[in-house]
Amino acid sequence: MFDESLLTNPNSFSNSFNSLNFNEINGLEPSDLISPNPSINKISLIEDSSINLENYRLTAQQSFNLFASKSFEIQSSKDFLTGKTVGTTLVEPDDNTRSTARNLDGLLNNPQTFNDSISSIDTNDYYRFSLSSRSNFNLALNGLSNDVNVQLLDRNGKNIQTSNKTGTNAESISRTLNSGDYFVRVYPNGSISSNYTLNMNAAISDSAGNTLNSAKNFNTLNGNKKVTDYVGSIDTDDYYRFSVSDRSSLNLTVNGMSANADVQFLDRNGNVLQSSTNTGTTAESIGRTIDAGTYYVRVFPVDGANTNYNLDLTARLMDNAGNAIETARNIGSLSGTRTFNDAVNTSDTNDYYRFNLTNNSNFSLTLNGLGADANVQLLDSAGSVLRSSTNTGKTAESISATLNVGDYFVRVFPNGNISTNYQISLTANAVPVDGAGNTLSTARNLGILVDSTQTMSDSVGTSDTNDYYRFSLLNNSNFSLALNGLSNDADVQLLDRNGNFIKSSESGGSTAESISATLNAGDYFVRVFPYGSINTNYNLSLTATSIIAPSLDPITTQWYGTNILDVEIRDLTQNLAADNSLNRNDTISIFRVAKDGGLISADELRDLRTIVANANNFGMQDFVRVLSDKVVNGNVANQKSGIGNLFAGSSDTQMESLIGKWFFGSDRPTTLSSSHTYREINGSLFQNGISADDVKQGQLGDCYYLATLSSIAQEKSSYIQDMFIDNGDNTFTVRFFNNNVADYVTVDRFCPPILREDWFMLAWALLLPIPGMNYGWH
Repeated sequence: MFDESLLTNPNSFSNSFNSLNFNEINGLEPSDLISPNPSINKISLIEDSSINLENYRLTAQQSFNLFASKSFEIQSSKDFLTGKTVGTTLVEPDDNTRSTARNLDGLLNNPQTFNDSISSIDTNDYYRFSLSSRSNFNLALNGLSNDVNVQLLDRNGKNIQTSNKTGTNAESISRTLNSGDYFVRVYPNGSISSNYTLNMNAAISDSAGNTLNSAKNFNTLNGNKKVTDYVGSIDTDDYYRFSVSDRSSLNLTVNGMSANADVQFLDRNGNVLQSSTNTGTTAESIGRTIDAGTYYVRVFPVDGANTNYNLDLTARLMDNAGNAIETARNIGSLSGTRTFNDAVNTSDTNDYYRFNLTNNSNFSLTLNGLGADANVQLLDSAGSVLRSSTNTGKTAESISATLNVGDYFVRVFPNGNISTNYQISLTANAVPVDGAGNTLSTARNLGILVDSTQTMSDSVGTSDTNDYYRFSLLNNSNFSLALNGLSNDADVQLLDRNGNFIKSSESGGSTAESISATLNAGDYFVRVFPYGSINTNYNLSLTATSIIAPSLDPITTQWYGTNILDVEIRDLTQNLAADNSLNRNDTISIFRVAKDGGLISADELRDLRTIVANANNFGMQDFVRVLSDKVVNGNVANQKSGIGNLFAGSSDTQMESLIGKWFFGSDRPTTLSSSHTYREINGSLFQNGISADDVKQGQLGDCYYLATLSSIAQEKSSYIQDMFIDNGDNTFTVRFFNNNVADYVTVDRFCPPILREDWFMLAWALLLPIPGMNYGWH
């Protein structure tokens, strides 16, 4: 054994180990070996039949301030039998290469510190360490008096990371390392010398949480996840969390173990559903079918074992939808909304769903959550396509239709050689019994609407394109309606007793509609209709509040006596206005009674003008008021036509001509050629629908009015329909606007022989009475 007493006397040390040459070891002197706490540690022992070779390490103090501490090896050869020293050598340890690197045992979870030095002579210090698990590694190099750098190398010496700050700044490296062998290299920046302190530690990197709440979350899983981790005495549980959106097949394996570890499959509450507990390093595995929900996987060591492991977790949605009509997934009776998750791909090119409707229903579907282009079809019970949605790319698909009672199929399929998950939602809501008729004659009769509100719920769509409601007003009333509760675009119209348009509301989308109007006593209709090929439920509310009109008391009677001078006109007017309204026929009758005697007297003319001036008090409709004003107060068109304006002394013939011109459309222009004749048109105005092609410009093609008609017919055909008031006697009053003021002209059914829709011929005819227009045919 080495005689430690030698440390107390340099001369004794030198005499005993006379082979040492201190000057060859960086200028060391024997006295440099004296330190307050010298220590010698046995490094190794080699024995044979005659020689016992012992290696010792001595820590000594350097007095020349070149190094704070220095490590040496004393190799002492001694006779195995006598213990006599054969030879002794003092050498500096060789840690200048990777092959001679200082080996650090147990760095994992065991921080270590080293004090050493580096110089232009000692240009590299290498340290070697091993990690048995993926770990978080940290290194700090400080206590520097000059610029020293540090590198982290892999087992082959390839640089992983370098810290090379300038001057005496401390160096550091931190990163996550996989299990394996590594080197740390400390080296000077140039020809300098410096002491250093090197601190290193490594702690196992736990990517999986240790509890359910901290579990590593794979989120919604439809595919494969792989992870490598560690369990052992200091990491006793690894938890993983994942979810599946629909019924799926699950397979998991745990392998690559160096000691025994097991695995459990848990539900969302942490209850064990299945375990795999093979012994030793045998791989663990679990396979099963799982429903939609959230699950956990727990990996844990057995009996305090420490081991790395590989977790391979796969969950794939099962093909819950059949690949043909015969094997379609049967949803059963569809009412409300049902949602399903599945996938289509090159090996699963069709997913079929079957459902049944026990009521006529508004049906809709959406296909979304696409990762690639997939399309969808709605099929009848025989497999014939009813509707398709084929948007491009990842754009969601949708279908809406009103379906009768019966069986139906939905087909989802990829567009080309793609793979994608999807979510499909099917919705069916029973169509309410159609309480509203589809025509004026079958309209739902709401009866008398007086100072009250009535609310109805119904639907319109591709199979029910019109809902009509009829109501009556006993009094002049402020009327309003509201159409809401829409899921798609529907519009509403207010019509008079003959179905003629009064007002409409045509907002876009599912925006609520509303109409307000002041209405005279009488019968009216409301029409609700879809905009295009859509289906929607709706709520309709009608409200009427009576306008209190003055009763025919002595004051009203006195008004007639004071203001209407002609007895016949006074009596007839008072009788016809007893219902608080003078309609078109009432007004014509009053005009004609003024013809008695063959002339229009001054009093009669005055009375007629008084009645027209008080049109609002008589509840006269706007078009009746406008046309009456042209008869009794004159119009430039009266002069142009040669009839002339009415005056005191006008003949009964002139009066009848003015009535015919404005109320019956009988003032037709003289043709420019004998070859031009009129013909009477019959049938519906809109028998073939309304189209811009119905408008004929003629040879010149420069009529702004006709161009406007064509544009309106193209963009908003309902406005054309709203222009016409059917008077019920083969005449039509046509409305147009002059400087935003409504004006009216009446036409009959006699038109030029141009083969066009009847509505256009009548609209063309209203040009004739307009002042300044060329009356020749275009």
